[in-house]
Amino acid sequence: MANGVDERADQLNKNCEIEDAPSTFKAVVWQHFGFPVSRNDKGEKQTDKRQTICKSCRATVANNSGNTSNMRSHLSHHHPEKLRTQQPTVRKKPKPGQLTDRSIWSATSP
Repeated sequence: MANGVDERADQLNKNCEIEDAPSTFKAVVWQHFGFPVSRNDKGEKQTDKRQTICKSCRATVANNSGNTSNMRSHLSHHHPEKLRTQQPTVRKKPKPGQLTDRSIWSATSP
């Protein structure tokens, strides 16, 4: 019976609409996960933020605590190439007059 439930969940996930995470979510794993979207009787979009769906295999991963550990674990076990090929995030250039770690340390060095 559990297999039937898993198969139904997999089928729902394959047909499920996925909403991308907000741009304020900066962790690399959010490039590979989104939130499942369903429609109510009126056709209005409802996003479930308690779980995420892997964009590669459509597996459901819990997101109850708000951290990305479960998603990173899923990627490392099932899609390790996704983590290996990630480019480091590009740091923004400081604004004119803005202090940086380097400028602070060079100012205080003898």
